[in-house]
Amino acid sequence: MAKIIDRAKYKIVIMGDSDVGKSSLVKRFVEDAWSDEKPANQSKGVYVTKEITVNNQTIKFEIVDLAFDVEATASDFSGAKGCIAVFDYSSPDTIQNVRNFLGIADRFVSDDGFLRCIIGNKADMEKKVEESVIETIKTSLNVSKVYECSAKTGTGVKEMFEDIAKSLIEQNAPVDNNKGKKGNKAKKEKKRGCLLL
Repeated sequence: MAKIIDRAKYKIVIMGDSDVGKSSLVKRFVEDAWSDEKPANQSKGVYVTKEITVNNQTIKFEIVDLAFDVEATASDFSGAKGCIAVFDYSSPDTIQNVRNFLGIADRFVSDDGFLRCIIGNKADMEKKVEESVIETIKTSLNVSKVYECSAKTGTGVKEMFEDIAKSLIEQNAPVDNNKGKKGNKAKKEKKRGCLLL
């Protein structure tokens, strides 16, 4: 059994159009469950936590699930290390709107180490988003990774969050308490992102 040498907390904000499956993705990740019923208090947004272990480190995700019709504020992004913009793979219009959601994040966060991701949900349904469109947005937003994801079946969800955790560990280099300051590493100079489908 691997020895856990550190524990880090990473706040991330998840955004997207109505009905793209933001809350379903969070539910699948946190509870490994899915429901076709809309969550209560959908208009208020949700705050949840989940711990996972990657690279011998326990990572505690603090997830702010912003509802579509809630105006984002600086407090939503205060202390956040990354954001996720979700689109629906079966709804072509939603892929274009991720630009707006990532733009909201950029309005509140100027940290070069801030992780900006896009998730394409509902990959279990008929895919109506063309690969050329995905590639264009991937290039224009300077993101590097592409995954398919389905909150309903669970495909790719766990792997997605594990990948995000690894990226956050690398970019934020949490202190190894056993080594003190020697455990610190320089932050990445270039802003990185990932496109998660």
